[in-house]
Parts: sequence; structure tokens; C-alpha cells
Amino acid sequence: MSKSIESEAEEFLAAQPPMMQRYLQNDHSCLNDPSYSQQEAAEFCKWLETKESAVRQEYESILKRDRARWNEYCRSAHENEKRAAPLMRTAPKGKPGAPLGSKAEDYAAQHPSKSYGQMAKEDLQDDPQSVSEAAAKKLLIKKERERIRSSVRRSRRRSTN
Repeated sequence: MSKSIESEAEEFLAAQPPMMQRYLQNDHSCLNDPSYSQQEAAEFCKWLETKESAVRQEYESILKRDRARWNEYCRSAHENEKRAAPLMRTAPKGKPGAPLGSKAEDYAAQHPSKSYGQMAKEDLQDDPQSVSEAAAKKLLIKKERERIRSSVRRSRRRSTN
């Protein structure tokens, strides 16, 4: 790395308070460091809300000029993200959608030679709430056909994975 880029990055970090320097370098252990006072922690929280994105953008633009330093920075960011992911996860694990063994798999097994439209008509003939008007019924059949089609495709994709 050239001296100018290295010195520019060091000068940029030196202008930031110590807690923010560590955070910019992807050292998030500063968040749990008891050596920082409550006032420093409060200032850091305010900095995160107001200035962090702009300061990080400027710091990253300096790092991008040196490939080795940028790669090191990206590696540490990815490692932090991997460590934090289980703590931040709110979605349940597993694939989204209907559970395996759903109605879609039953449709595919029971009607291997029928079209999606034929399956939809059979379903709606058994449905007491179906509308008697021809246009409304066609629309209902079309919607049901699309629902069945997409659920069968999803189940087939799951079974191949």
C-alpha cells in the first residue's frame, strides 16, 4: 500500500473517538467494553444514529483505493456478519412455504395426468361456497388453477433439492 493511502486512512481514523475507530474497523467488541464511560457510550449511540453511515462511506472509499486493505476489511465485515447473524435472526429456520406433505403434493400424486385447470374444477365443484354465475365461476377456477399450479411447482422444486 502506498504511504499516502495508509497515512490517509490512519489520519481519518485518528480524527474519530476511540470507540468509533474500533467500530469502523469492524471491532464490535467495543460495544461490550466496560472501560468506556456512560457518556462515551451515549455519544457513540448518537454517532451511530446520525453520522455512522456517512463516516463509514468515507472510510470505505479510502480503503477501496488499496486492494489488500479493502479485502482485509471486507473479510472482517463478513466474519462479523456471520457471528451476528444468529443473534439478529428473527425468521424461523427452514424453507418458507407450505410444510412438506401438503395439499400440493397430494394433488400431484392423485392427478398426475390432469391439468391444473381440471384439478381446480374438481376442487370447486365440491366447494359449497362457489358462485353460480358463469363468469364468476370461470374467474374462480382460473385463480384456483394458478394456486394449484404454483403450489405443485413449489413442492416439485423442494423434492428435487
